[in-house]
Amino acid sequence: MSGEEEVVSEILKVSRRLQKTVTSDLDGDQLSRIALKLASYKVTLGGFVAEARLSRDEAEAQYLHTREQSYKTHRAEGKAIGDSDNLKRIESEEEYQAYIKASYNFERLRNLHNDCHDMIDSVRSRLIHLLGERGDQNG
Repeated sequence: MSGEEEVVSEILKVSRRLQKTVTSDLDGDQLSRIALKLASYKVTLGGFVAEARLSRDEAEAQYLHTREQSYKTHRAEGKAIGDSDNLKRIESEEEYQAYIKASYNFERLRNLHNDCHDMIDSVRSRLIHLLGERGDQNG
């Protein structure tokens, strides 16, 4: 598993499988494999979440820097505060859009990372329930 989108795609496949399957139809071995897969994907995804956070923070810093430099330049040229303020927004639009995209990607990955945790907990709960039932039948 190498790329971010490949990991995301695999997690979504597991999620769709769980949504389409009645969990009572899955045996303990299948549930264990699913939990292990999700845990592995979650670890890999964690690295991508950290990278996405860094990208978001860098994009925000670039946006703020560009915006403030633009404002400073226009004020030094003698433009009024209102004009300088409007021009800084126009001139930093590209950086702002990059920041929005980086923020979206970070939130998307962070939410999926959290969702993996929830799916693992659900699978684990079902597995514990199955083991309990098996123990009741044997006891």
